[in-house]
Order: sequence, then C-alpha cells, then structure tokens
Amino acid sequence: MKDFTDPLDILENRINLLENRVIGKSNKLDVKTPVMDSLLVINSQIANALAGREQVTAVLKRLNELEKFMDPSYGDDIPLSAKAKLDVILSMEPEIEQNMKYFQQLQQLKSILDSEHIKNIPALQSKLDKLIVIELENKEKFENVTKEIYDMIEQYNDIVNSLSQSFVVWESTVTNCEIARQVKKPVD
Repeated sequence: MKDFTDPLDILENRINLLENRVIGKSNKLDVKTPVMDSLLVINSQIANALAGREQVTAVLKRLNELEKFMDPSYGDDIPLSAKAKLDVILSMEPEIEQNMKYFQQLQQLKSILDSEHIKNIPALQSKLDKLIVIELENKEKFENVTKEIYDMIEQYNDIVNSLSQSFVVWESTVTNCEIARQVKKPVD
C-alpha cells in the first residue's frame, strides 16, 4: 500500500521550506507586527540598498517597459503585413514539411493502433504476467546451472593441477631411480 500523506501537510512543509529560504531559519517574522510596518521597514531597506546604484535604479524605472516586452503575448496584437506573414511561413517551411510527413506517417500507422491486437493488450496482461514468472524461473535455473558449471570447472582445474604435480613428482622419482641404477653398474 502507498503511504497517504495529507496534502495540507505537504503544503505546510513547502511553505516552511520557502520561508526558511527567503527569511532564514533564525530571522522569523514577528506575527504580531502589523503588515504595513513590515512593508515600510522592507521598503526603507530596499531604498538604502539601492542608494548609489544608478544602473539598478535605471533598470527599476524601466521595469514596466521590460515587463511589457518580456510578456509572451507581446507582439500578438501587432498586425503583420502580408509580406511579413509570408516571410514567417517561408522561414518555417522545412519544419512545416517535416510535420506534414510525420502527420502522413501517423495517419498510415493509425490503422495499426486501432487494430484488435492493440485493443486486446489489457486482456493479455495475465498471460504476460505468467510469461514473466516463467522467465524469472528460467533465469534462476540458468544462474544455478552456470554456478554448477563454474564449480565443476574449478574442480577439474584442481584435479589437473594435482595430476600435474603428481607427474612432476613421479618424473623426479623415476629420474632419480634411473640415475641410481646407472651408478651401480660395474665399469669394465
């Protein structure tokens, strides 16, 4: 089950986080202070901060003009001449052609999306779930077989190493016996 969190708690936490970012953790505003007094104090602090900064004050004086130009709908109400409209359309011609190709391709593929096979996907979910379970079981079996094979290869390598060491010891013993037998022969 999903934990249900009260939306009001979430909102309150977000407001507290915002207050902490804006005001700071230690400088909580006094709730008993009238709003107008707080606004006057903030206004005087802003005025003091801007004193002597001509560039910032010039930007603030033109703020209404900047807001007008930065509005996304700016220019929508300005009528364009027929030539300007034609230029806009011609500049967007490759994009319009590409969109048309995509639309035609979508229309061709629409019959596939409307087919009975696609519409029956929810009914096939139980079969898919069964196949997923089978696949997971097969994967587990494969991992077990792979581990067994690695263990067998490790045992084989141990046996081969043991036989190699035994052959070295036997070779050394046979060589020592042959040397000892040659020494015992009488010389004529």
